[in-house]
Amino acid sequence: DHKEGLTNNMQAYKYGTNKTFAVAHKKYKKICKTFPEDLSEIPYFRYTESSFFRDQIDLFFTQYQINPRIIGEGDDIDLLHEITFAALGFTIVSEHAKNKFTQDKDIIVLGEIEELESTLWGIIRNQDRGLAYQFLKNK
Repeated sequence: DHKEGLTNNMQAYKYGTNKTFAVAHKKYKKICKTFPEDLSEIPYFRYTESSFFRDQIDLFFTQYQINPRIIGEGDDIDLLHEITFAALGFTIVSEHAKNKFTQDKDIIVLGEIEELESTLWGIIRNQDRGLAYQFLKNK
């Protein structure tokens, strides 16, 4: 429920959805012919234990019996980009990050992970009628 955890003086507005993608250097395109199964064949740079995203990704891997070779971990998006760009392994990122990463023609999308799609919400106080309210109300 989108109102769970909200106080009576707050309102939640659905802003959109956030899709999730596996991205890698183009050199891995020949290896990853069947997505997501072939992710086990490519080194993987994962999120740290403090990331909420890691548990979701681990469940996804378990569901598809994917066991990639983990080469490291981090939560910084710039670090994830550098790992991907340097062809050290694949990373899993949001749609926004995927769009940024793939501006570099050496980085490709291996596939979308539909199971990890999430809903984006904006939360504001009921009495707020400023720019945030106008923006979210018109979405």
